Amino acid sequence: MAHGDFSMATKRLIAARAGHMCSNPDCQRLLAGPDLEVADGYMRLGQIAHIAGNKDGSARYDASMTPGQRAAAENGLLLCGHCHDHIDKNNGASFTVSMLQEWRESHEKTVRMILENNRPFMPYVIRLERDTQVAQQVLDFLNTRDALTQQELFREDWWEIVRSFLNIKKELADLAKSVEVDRQITKHILSVQKQVNTFLRSVKVDRTTTQPKCGIKRAEFHLEEVRDHIGDALGALAVRYDLDVPHPLSTILPRQLKLGTGFRP
Repeated sequence: MAHGDFSMATKRLIAARAGHMCSNPDCQRLLAGPDLEVADGYMRLGQIAHIAGNKDGSARYDASMTPGQRAAAENGLLLCGHCHDHIDKNNGASFTVSMLQEWRESHEKTVRMILENNRPFMPYVIRLERDTQVAQQVLDFLNTRDALTQQELFREDWWEIVRSFLNIKKELADLAKSVEVDRQITKHILSVQKQVNTFLRSVKVDRTTTQPKCGIKRAEFHLEEVRDHIGDALGALAVRYDLDVPHPLSTILPRQLKLGTGFRP
């Protein structure tokens, strides 16, 4: 065993304390289970990451730590392969020791709460799945709102654009209320709703002329801006929950996520 590496017993302890789920709060995928293709087999997808690097030059290396501290369970984090690679990019610059410690502590607390709750786990998982379906409903609904995706539609009648955004505001409020467990989905929905509210405050329409009081050019600027911000929020939602973004809604996603007729993370 290399200096500062985890022992097999320590790895098992870290994995067990994490409930065999990825400790990244934005992932939390299951990392162990049966292999249906191999009799009596099982799959183990998790990887044990060092919070503070185990050798000089590794991500978050702390020269003041002893080898024993580097190899302790408190310095370990169970992650999926993708998240393990991600936290070490650019020498771990985006993922600090304190952030990863918070991940571990929060995740272990959640796992213990589930264990101590004395209730079946699968109904909780089913509710999470229903929440993911709500997130997909958000995308499917917004895909029907032409004001988000059609560049020239309604430009002669800005009241129609405002009406469309008022409809988005109402529908998003209803969808947010239907989220049962995963409050991160609620946060994503409310993030989109916040952008809608900002647009509605910025673009007020004279009902007699159906033109924006702030002027056409300023209103067009606000419309493009809200599309960009909503695209950012929807891209984050789609990536986190592995959702389909239908066309034409996919056209307002951030440039690096646009893949033509639709988007699938």
